[in-house]
Amino acid sequence: MMDALLDYCAAQPGMLVVPIDVLSADGLDPVAAEAYAARGLLSNTECERIDTMIRKYCERAAKLGRASRQWFPPRVQHLCLVTDGVRTRPYFQPFHASSWLLYREDVAPDTSSLEFSIFLLFQAERQVLQQQIGASLLTNLPYLLILDDDQLADFIDGCRKSARPDAAGYRALADALPELRTMHHEVFRRPTVAVSGAQRLANGLIADAGQQQVLERLQRDWMQAIEAVVAAHRNTVRRPAARAGRSLVDWLDDENPHLVVTGEQGEVLWRAAGTGSPTLASVLAGATPEAEASILADLEVIDRRSRAFLDSLADPAALARPASWMTAGGLSYIHGDTLRIAYSLTDDPERLRHASPPYERWMLAARTVHEWGHQAAESGWVRVDPERVEERKARERALVESLDQLVDALPAGLHRPLTGALGRAGDADRSPGETMLAGLLRRIDDYMANLLARHYLSADEMDTYVRNNVGARLLDYAPEQALTHLLRVAYEFQYLSLSTIRDPERWFMDSTWFDSLFAAPGVCSRARFLALTDRIAAICDTYSIDADRIRLPDGSD
Repeated sequence: MMDALLDYCAAQPGMLVVPIDVLSADGLDPVAAEAYAARGLLSNTECERIDTMIRKYCERAAKLGRASRQWFPPRVQHLCLVTDGVRTRPYFQPFHASSWLLYREDVAPDTSSLEFSIFLLFQAERQVLQQQIGASLLTNLPYLLILDDDQLADFIDGCRKSARPDAAGYRALADALPELRTMHHEVFRRPTVAVSGAQRLANGLIADAGQQQVLERLQRDWMQAIEAVVAAHRNTVRRPAARAGRSLVDWLDDENPHLVVTGEQGEVLWRAAGTGSPTLASVLAGATPEAEASILADLEVIDRRSRAFLDSLADPAALARPASWMTAGGLSYIHGDTLRIAYSLTDDPERLRHASPPYERWMLAARTVHEWGHQAAESGWVRVDPERVEERKARERALVESLDQLVDALPAGLHRPLTGALGRAGDADRSPGETMLAGLLRRIDDYMANLLARHYLSADEMDTYVRNNVGARLLDYAPEQALTHLLRVAYEFQYLSLSTIRDPERWFMDSTWFDSLFAAPGVCSRARFLALTDRIAAICDTYSIDADRIRLPDGSD
C-alpha cells in the first residue's frame, strides 16, 4: 500500500506530495519517512525537517487558536512540494482547500530553517482561508511576536537563505523585523500605557505612524515579490508558433472526438468534424506550444472516458437530457444542446499559456465521468435497488431519528440559532431531522454519479476526485449553519470508501477541523458523527446500477 501511495505522490512532473495519509499532529509517519528516503524521493534530513515542522506547526496553531479568534486551529493537509521552481503554477491548490503549497527548497537545511518552514505553513493556510495572497503576510505578522529570541534568529536565518521564488519578500520581512518586534499587539503584547498616536490595525497590531510606514513598505515589497513570481512563471513558456493551434484543429477534425470545445460565455467553437468556427482558430492562435500539447492531452482524456462510458450503455440514445440544476462550468461539464462533455479554452486564463498544473488532468478524467454518471442517474439507471425500497425507507427513518436526537442534545444556547438556520419556514410539520434528510437527498446525486464513475476511472483518478471533494468546508458555511455543514461533511465522508485511503476516520478527523467546528462547541461528538456516517452509508448502500442498461467495464463489479 505504501508503494502505491508513493507512486501517486510522485507521479506528477514538478511536484512531490507528502499526503494527509502520513501526516498528523505527531509529525510524519516514521514508516512513510523510511519509504520516502528508500525511494530517493526525500533525504533523511528532509524527512526529519517535515516531521518537526508539522509537529511544531500544530503545537503553535493550537496555542494561537486558544489565544485569539483571528487564528485557526491546527489540522494537517497535503504537503505539496514544488520541485521545478517557477515552472509550476504558483499559489494554487493541487487539492481543493486541503493543500500546503511549498517548495522543495523550503524543507532543505541549506535553503531554509525550521522556524521559517513553520511560518510557511501558516502562510499557505492563511492564503487559502483569506483568499488573498497579498494580504496574507500582514495578517500573519503577529505570529512572529510569540517567538523567543532564538526562534526569531532561526526564522531570520531562513528568510536570508531562502531560495523559493518569492524569497525577496521574506528578506524584506527579515529587514522589517527589528521594527516589527517593537510593536504592541492586542493579545500577544499588550501595551501597559497608552501609546501616543498609535492605531489598532486589522491584524491586531498597535502601530504608530512611523511603524505603519514600515508595514506599508513591507507590503509593497511583498507584493512586488509576488508579482515577480507570477511574471517569472509566465515567462517559462515559449511564444506561440506561427501556426499555433493548427495541429489541434487538425486533430479535432481527423479524430472527431466525442466532446464540444467552448469559448467565452459558453460559445461553441467546435462540436464535430468540420464545424470549427473562425473564433476557434483565433483563440488557438495565442496558444503556446506547451499549452497546445496540454490541451490535446486533455481532449484525448475526455474523448477516451466519454467513449468508454457510452460504449457500455445498452442504448446511449436513451440518456436523459441534463437536469436543470446541473451547472455549465468547472473542468468539464455536460453541454445541454449536444449532450457531450464541454471543454472550455477560456475558463482558465492560463490554459492557453501553460500546461495543466499537477493532478489537474486526473481530476479532469474524474470530472468527465462524474458528469456522465449524473446523466445515468438522471436516466434512472443508477437508482435504489427495486428490491430494497422498503429497506431504504426504514434506513431513512433511522437517520431522521438520529438527527432529531442530535438536535435535542444541542446545548441550550445553540438550539434556536442552529435549527432556525435550517430554513424550515413554510414547512412546520417537518422535524429538524426530516429537513436535514431532505437536504442530504438533494446532494445524493453526486454519490450516485461517483458510484458509477469509479468503474471507469483508474485508482489515481478516483483518489484525486476524493482528495479534492472531501475536506474542510469552513468557508462555505456561517457558524449558525453548523447543522447543514455537519450533514454535508458526513455525506461527503462516504466518498472516502470509493478511494484507496486506508484510514478514512483518521484522515478526515485530522484534516477538516472537525473537533473545533463541531465537537468542542457541543454540536456533535466524534462518536455521534461516526454513527451518523454509518446511517448515511446504509442509505447509500441501497443504490445499484441497472445491469440491463449499463454493462460495466471488464473487471468491475
